[in-house]
Amino acid sequence: MNFILMEISYLKITKKLLFLDSQIDKKLPIESTEVINNKSFFKKHKLIEKYFSKLYGKMRLEELKSKAGICFSFELPEKVEKQLYDFGKIVIENKDFKLKQEVDEIYNLPFFRQYKNIIVLSTAIWLVKDSCVQENNTYFITQSGYQNRISIEMPYTLANGEHKTIELTGKELKEVEQNYFLLYSIMTKPLPVTPTVIHHSFRASTIENDKLDRSKESSFVRALINLQNARRSGQLSVKIDFYMQVLQCIYALEGMKSTKIEKTLQEVTKNLLDLTVQEQTFLANALLLSSNSTEDEIENENKSIFNTIKKAFRIRSKQSHGNKVNYSAVDIENTSIMVDEYVRRVLKNVLSRPELDYNTKEEAKKVSKYFINLGKDS
Repeated sequence: MNFILMEISYLKITKKLLFLDSQIDKKLPIESTEVINNKSFFKKHKLIEKYFSKLYGKMRLEELKSKAGICFSFELPEKVEKQLYDFGKIVIENKDFKLKQEVDEIYNLPFFRQYKNIIVLSTAIWLVKDSCVQENNTYFITQSGYQNRISIEMPYTLANGEHKTIELTGKELKEVEQNYFLLYSIMTKPLPVTPTVIHHSFRASTIENDKLDRSKESSFVRALINLQNARRSGQLSVKIDFYMQVLQCIYALEGMKSTKIEKTLQEVTKNLLDLTVQEQTFLANALLLSSNSTEDEIENENKSIFNTIKKAFRIRSKQSHGNKVNYSAVDIENTSIMVDEYVRRVLKNVLSRPELDYNTKEEAKKVSKYFINLGKDS
């Protein structure tokens, strides 16, 4: 059996998650996809543990065992395994770098077809609660002796720009599963193909981010791409900028004056989330007091959706125009935390409604009209 073991950071799990299995590409020889505790994997495969320790070092092994992972298992025909083994000997004996790249392409095929799993899974978890679940390293453990390590750039941070390991309850895991199936069909839509840029070495490969222009994709795809950009940034004003782009994209707000966009964002978000003033205050307290803020730093007037969106829009405007952002670090952090939660709730409300996913100008007008009318409701 061959394994692709993907190291996952900032997620603690106590049992396997098997629902990723349902999205295996049937064209590939992959037999199963599981979210596991890596320690249990090495406990089951002692020879692999010994081999990994020799190859990458004991400290790297222990760190990997302390984390969660996604494990892809697959079989190749015996004849193919033998040929790959022979290729490996040639690569080592002759330092044949070109042949190594060709072998990389064979083994990378199942990885490239499945690596979106972690992006979809991380987003599905974020839809449940603020999190920064991400891939660090992916290891190939094969019968032929092939060695490679791949890294994907996924520098996600929490809404306050920090990192923290989360654990999901049974109820939350069910929500993650539902979100995963909802997001998978959107985030893995067939898109125009651009050649993947891979930097090879004898022991590792690094994949460059996709440089393809996604600005002409449907609104849901663009909104989720902006969400990934927000989650990737540790600079909070940039994070807020992308959060606001998510909302503006979802609401189809285009061709309006800046003041009109700001007001519509406030009104639509408030009515879409349907929170009373008391509920808005309660939510703000729960979010901000769980961060680095103190009670004295949180003014009641800043707890409403209206004021939060107003402040976020002003920060976004200053940020995108290269001007000085004249808000305190605490103000910016609190705004980022609250807008992160608003965006989460808006997406949970909207993504399950495909009729709001627009692509043409005509569709955008209909969606925009729907949300503007929603903003007028009291």
